[in-house]
Amino acid sequence: MNEKRYVILADKSGQLANQIVRLSHFIAHSAEHKYILYNTSFQPLLQYFVIPKSEEYAHIRLKHSSNKKLNAFLFKIVRKSSSVLQKISRKSPWHECISTYKLEVNATHLDFYDLEGSEFLTLLETKKYLILKGWKYRSRKLLPKHRELIKNFFHLAHPFARNVKQKIDEGRNESDLLIGVHIRRGDYAFFEGGKYFYQDDVYRRCMEDAQRLFANKKIKFLICSNEAVNPVSFTGLDFVNGTGHFVEDLYSLAGCDYIIGPPSTYSMWASFYGNVPFRMIRASDDQINLEDFHVFTI
Repeated sequence: MNEKRYVILADKSGQLANQIVRLSHFIAHSAEHKYILYNTSFQPLLQYFVIPKSEEYAHIRLKHSSNKKLNAFLFKIVRKSSSVLQKISRKSPWHECISTYKLEVNATHLDFYDLEGSEFLTLLETKKYLILKGWKYRSRKLLPKHRELIKNFFHLAHPFARNVKQKIDEGRNESDLLIGVHIRRGDYAFFEGGKYFYQDDVYRRCMEDAQRLFANKKIKFLICSNEAVNPVSFTGLDFVNGTGHFVEDLYSLAGCDYIIGPPSTYSMWASFYGNVPFRMIRASDDQINLEDFHVFTI
C-alpha cells in the first residue's frame, strides 16, 4: 500500500472498555496494514493514559487539535458528515476515493466484522478514505501479534497509576492470592433484560467457591463495582474495595491474580491487559472451578 490511506472512526463506541477494545483492534490492524487511523472520539479519555510518542505509534491520531472544545466540535462535524456521505457517496464523484461503512452496535446479521476479511481489505486497497461507525470491528488474527504494541499504548497516567499501585499493594498485604471481583450494576439492570444483574449473594457464593479452590492459600478479594458495596454482604471474607474510579478499578483488576465477574468487556480487557485468568459468571447458580478460568482475548 504505497499511497497513504485513512481510516476514520466516526462515532463513539460505548463506554470505556468498549472504546478501548475497538481501538485496540484498529491499532493492531493499522500497524499491520500501514494506514493512518483517526479516532477522535477517544480524546476525552486521553487524560488517563500516557500515549507513546515513538514512531511506531505515529500513524494513530486521537485528536484534531490540542484544544478540547475545538476537538469536540470537529468530532461532531466528522460524525454528522459521515452520515451524509453514507447516503450520497455512491452517487457522487467522491465515491472513487471515499467509502463509509456502518455497523450498528446491536447488529444481528453477524457477530463481529473481520477486518482481515476480503471485503474490508478490498475497501482498504481501493478507497483513500474509509469512514466507519459501530464497535463490532475485530482483527483477532493480528491482536496477538501486536499485543505488546497495544499494551504499551494504554499505559496509565500518573496519578491514576499511583492509586492503582496503592490499591494492589493493599490487597496483596498479608495475602497469598488477590482475586478481583467485578460487581456490575447500573446499566446491567437493563442489559440483556437484567440477566447478569446479580445480587450480592451470588457474588458471595462465587467468592466462597474461589476460596475453596485455594484452601491452602490466604486469599484476599478486591471488589470493584459501579455502585456502593455493602460490606455486610461479605462479612467473614477478607476483602478491600476498589477506589471507585472507573479507570483505576479497571487497571486494579488487571493487577490481580484471578478475576471473577459477569460477561463484560470491562473484565475481559482487564484479563487481556494483565494476562489474568478470568472466570465469567454466566448464571446466578454457576459453580466456580479452576479449569473455568481463562485469559481472555478481547
